[in-house]
Amino acid sequence: MTTALVIGAGGQIGSDLIPALQQAGHETWMVDLRPPEQTAGGAQLAEAMAGHPGWRERWITADAASPELAAIIERVQPQLVFHLAALLSATGEQKPGLCWHVNMDSLRVALDTLDAQRGRPVLVWPSSIAAFGPMPDGPSFAGRERVPNEFPLLPRTMYGVTKVAGELLGSWYAEQRQVDFRSLRFPGLLSATEPGGGSSDYANQMYFAAARDEPTVSVFVREDTRIPFMHMSDAVASLLALARADEQRLTRRVYNVSSFAPTASEISASIRRAGKHLAVAWLPDHRQAFVDSWPDDVDDGPARKDWSFAPALDLDGTTARLLSEIKALSTV
Repeated sequence: MTTALVIGAGGQIGSDLIPALQQAGHETWMVDLRPPEQTAGGAQLAEAMAGHPGWRERWITADAASPELAAIIERVQPQLVFHLAALLSATGEQKPGLCWHVNMDSLRVALDTLDAQRGRPVLVWPSSIAAFGPMPDGPSFAGRERVPNEFPLLPRTMYGVTKVAGELLGSWYAEQRQVDFRSLRFPGLLSATEPGGGSSDYANQMYFAAARDEPTVSVFVREDTRIPFMHMSDAVASLLALARADEQRLTRRVYNVSSFAPTASEISASIRRAGKHLAVAWLPDHRQAFVDSWPDDVDDGPARKDWSFAPALDLDGTTARLLSEIKALSTV
């Protein structure tokens, strides 16, 4: 049995990843700043883990960006770590110093502590399309270009800056030290967990409004805004696939991944095709600039080749599943 540690366990990704790890037979430990019932994904996680008594005993309430994390890693001795703790893009712009502290200091502590551990533990760390940014000269994100895996990284947000720095730092540990660092650049993630301060949250806002039969929703981007997205089930599957991939087959430490890349209006149209009647007020605000600095889509060919990345859900499949998941959780 592999001992796994999920850092930032109570967020959007952790609430789906932890049950999957448990189902796969891992002894899973969890770290979050708050107890599970106070986290964004706590209710969903509690429901999913109802058949696994004792999971709360492996939940550790601690600040992942403090020396506490080092003591936890030393005690648990995980062979597999998923480092999910992060302040997202919109919140990060409001609190840039805290964004750097949470996103980077926690990663550095984890890498340093794992490096001192026996063996070569695997650390999987989500990066983001926010690592990209508009080019002042040369290549651009014009039209529907699918940005390649290796492309200049010039982020416009502090969140993006931390993702680029984290990619580089983790890659250095993989090459020069004894931590098997792996990362994937996630697109916008769609799940039944309430939006948590990301600039891609406009899509989740539409799904939540539709699932709750709200007559209208205000969306903070233009209707022609296009970025890639992925259902959380595919995101979790990709994390697990990358984690178990043979290190010798990896041709890089950071991989693009994407499922589909609709415009905001195409998302609303998909919701209507699912039988929901939702009026959308398009009211772009300061977050529009963040989303505009990201590519329309990314080329994930290396991930498909190296570790068989293969998302299962397209836009309409995601819409049908997500509306059902949100409605089910709303009745719990």
